[in-house]
Amino acid sequence: MAERMSVLYGPDNGRYYYDERDRDAFCPRCKTRLKPVRADRRRLTVRKYDWSYTYDNQLIITRKAKTFLEERGVSGAEFVSVNRSDENFALNSVEVLAFDLSRASVRFIDKCTLCDGYAEVIGPYPAFVKDCPSDTDGLAIYRSDIEFGSHDATGPLILVGERLKAMLAQEFRELHFEPVTCTE
Repeated sequence: MAERMSVLYGPDNGRYYYDERDRDAFCPRCKTRLKPVRADRRRLTVRKYDWSYTYDNQLIITRKAKTFLEERGVSGAEFVSVNRSDENFALNSVEVLAFDLSRASVRFIDKCTLCDGYAEVIGPYPAFVKDCPSDTDGLAIYRSDIEFGSHDATGPLILVGERLKAMLAQEFRELHFEPVTCTE
């Protein structure tokens, strides 16, 4: 087992991403998100940080961060404009890595009989990922296949390789990283 990747963390930005208009995107019983919600109608402005998370676990980046990733050819990133502007973006990844449930201490709490989801998925630390990419020094952003959190505040872990981690840490001081153990 090797630590060749890291989970990317940033500060809270003091905002919510989802609001009452998104009720149909969540299970009415357990409040778990059932489908993604487009960000183009959000009223969300973040000025303090280039990378930050909303209270409901959506990673938001600024145009500066988006340009940084694009200029370096980082793959896997999906940018969704927030507020139909060029200032803030919800950052997701199209590259999905499987979380290794056989090694991690993940707890699935309160299985919902309506949606088959869980009210809470807790315990992504330490992070174990199966089948890490062979080239983790490549410039790519990944996400975990499991969304962690409680009720309507869940989200995947955002993962980066060591080379991208070093570049991000040098440019964006608000970020911190935790190691990921690759198990296969």
